[in-house]
Amino acid sequence: MKRLNLAIAGALGLGLSTVAWAGYYEEKLILPSPQYVEQQGEEIVYQNMVQCRQIHWINIAPRQEMTPGGGPYPLSITFDVTLELSTDGGVVYTPTVAQGEAQLLITEGGGGGTILAEIKLDYDKIFRIFGGNLPPNVVIRESPTLASSGLSTCTALTGPSGGYQIESFFDVFTEITTDGGLTWYPSIDSPPMHMVGIPEPATLSLLALGGLAMLRRRQ
Repeated sequence: MKRLNLAIAGALGLGLSTVAWAGYYEEKLILPSPQYVEQQGEEIVYQNMVQCRQIHWINIAPRQEMTPGGGPYPLSITFDVTLELSTDGGVVYTPTVAQGEAQLLITEGGGGGTILAEIKLDYDKIFRIFGGNLPPNVVIRESPTLASSGLSTCTALTGPSGGYQIESFFDVFTEITTDGGLTWYPSIDSPPMHMVGIPEPATLSLLALGGLAMLRRRQ
């Protein structure tokens, strides 16, 4: 069975070119933020000319705590999705609200004060965006042919405030169906959904006070 590897980019040398934001959190969570936003700023164009942009995963739950050396263990998550969808080749975009779900398999490692989380997902079990006010029979799933990847790191902070600096992203290549799954259309030379965990406003304030900045991470 094919697995989507949302793997440890730095440790496995996957050659990703990505952007992730580091944030301050009181807990060391695998999915540190309840919201992830698509950061590429480009439309995802599918072969049937359906397009989507401005993708936002919100209300992600649950968000399992990281435990060095723990796992592997499964984690089922649900989330809400907002996006803009075009079914006419990008002429008109419609604000859309949908549901999302995924079955994750978590493996963790640690060392030097940093925990890295490896996240795997079976595309043909559960990873889909569906429902809401999507057009009838429209579903988005992870690509069964393109390798997706990601990273989640957690570093314990020193000082009186303690806490953790965490950055996390997913790069997920997707495909879409408009007939309830009879035909699936991959994207056309488009970037993946580059979903980045976004610190909440309170954590952004703590970042400023603590001298931490949003980090751009490129390999």
